[in-house]
Amino acid sequence: MRDFYYMKIIHIISKLAAAGAESIAINLAIHQSSKAEVYIITLGVGDEADVDVINWQRNLLNQYGVTLIELKGRSFRRDMLLLPYILSKKIRGLKPDIVHSHTDRPDIVVSLASRIAKFNIVRTIHNTKIWDTWWLPGYISETGLSDDLIVYISEDTKKTYKELRSKYYLGESKFQHLINNGVSVPYESQWVKRNNLRSIYGINVEKLQVAFFGRMSLQKGCDILMKAIEMIDTNEIEFHFFGSGEELVDLERRARMTDLPVKFHKPVALAPATMHAFDLVVMPSRYEGVGLVSLESQMVGTPVLIADAPGLRESVCEGWPLRVPVEDPFALSKMLRDVAKGCYDLNGLGLKAREWAGDFSVKKMCDQYDLAYENYLRDKA
Repeated sequence: MRDFYYMKIIHIISKLAAAGAESIAINLAIHQSSKAEVYIITLGVGDEADVDVINWQRNLLNQYGVTLIELKGRSFRRDMLLLPYILSKKIRGLKPDIVHSHTDRPDIVVSLASRIAKFNIVRTIHNTKIWDTWWLPGYISETGLSDDLIVYISEDTKKTYKELRSKYYLGESKFQHLINNGVSVPYESQWVKRNNLRSIYGINVEKLQVAFFGRMSLQKGCDILMKAIEMIDTNEIEFHFFGSGEELVDLERRARMTDLPVKFHKPVALAPATMHAFDLVVMPSRYEGVGLVSLESQMVGTPVLIADAPGLRESVCEGWPLRVPVEDPFALSKMLRDVAKGCYDLNGLGLKAREWAGDFSVKKMCDQYDLAYENYLRDKA
């Protein structure tokens, strides 16, 4: 087995984006760059709405000496057969010790590329739904992967992996590890102060300020949150959506038509620094891998209100009071009203959340990946 300090590692992600799996891959690559030769390969280009975050990610990778290779795929369905050949050519040239795939789309490209060029594969299971409605791509992907190192980020994602292999009548890899996501928190000097919200976002600091951070998609439950907001009859709450995505236009239309107390903002780099300035972060997701936004919010002492969804439920401590059933806008609306009425001690919950989330450090996560890599390569040698 090669010493870690002489390894070559390639991380494969869908694209640069303000998203959890991509953030984990970037943090891992930065950590590894101090002792290995590290590359990140994206299969496509990032969304135009995320340009500020993408440019920040590019600069960060360059600062730490991580080589970024951006393939220019535009349509995944169209490029799915071409990308494996391009990737296999890159891999043959670089001769990496590890190719680490993040999420299902990179998985299928890596799986097909491994039929052309042989290499060691690591997969992180980032979500609790994989190939849920795409049976054939999932089959193609999974049949090409057998003795890869599997890392799941929660007990729910572990269950997802096992169900996925069973679905296709395939055996599981003998190399499996549970490694919790680590959260990168900005220095406190970078945190946005409450009083600065007015000048930055035109916010009434006297009202309860509730924020959503993430992709505006069906998975993230933005439509559920909007229904809940429509049911709230108090003017003591303001809502802020930070992100982009396919549901953004519809959400903006709904907020405009009924004059809801909702403002929309572009995705922000160093999101936890902004989360700190809000009273509450809400995550109404239908499912998650674990919920990076939830951990980020708690790390800076801002309580999070979650849906009791697979994966997401593991991001809060036992007995956490700010949770509602999945896809229940009525319960979500009621809890938001209760928070506004002062039924919950947000300061106390913020302190409790910060203490709980402190165990989810980037260093701890990266050290566990290092050990998993080393054990995997040794056992395969």
